[in-house]
Amino acid sequence: MRRKGQYAQSVPPFKRAIERDGEFALAHEQLGTSYRDLRNLALGNQHLKKACQLRDRVSERERLEISATFFRHITGELDKRIETTSLLTQIYTQDTYGHHLHGNSLMIAGEYEQAAAAYRAALGDA
Repeated sequence: MRRKGQYAQSVPPFKRAIERDGEFALAHEQLGTSYRDLRNLALGNQHLKKACQLRDRVSERERLEISATFFRHITGELDKRIETTSLLTQIYTQDTYGHHLHGNSLMIAGEYEQAAAAYRAALGDA
């Protein structure tokens, strides 16, 4: 639901997941992003920080996603975000969401041609 822009509707399932497992790092990351999309930055950042604290408990792919989100919203280190999302696309070449994240990183940096290529890869058109 969150990836379809239904941010408010995505909050309850993520909250339930965290109630069941308070150390569910990816649920914290997704809930934090949903809250930020709803303009509740303080609560969103709280969950993103928690996800980052728990990132050693997840797969490498999830760790890269959590780190990229952390660099974007918490530290503002765009260069580290681009490096992380680039690595995500190199390791997980078939991961369309990874290519989307990388395209998003490049758009923020003003690298429009490279961003377009990343978005095409996300669509399977690369």
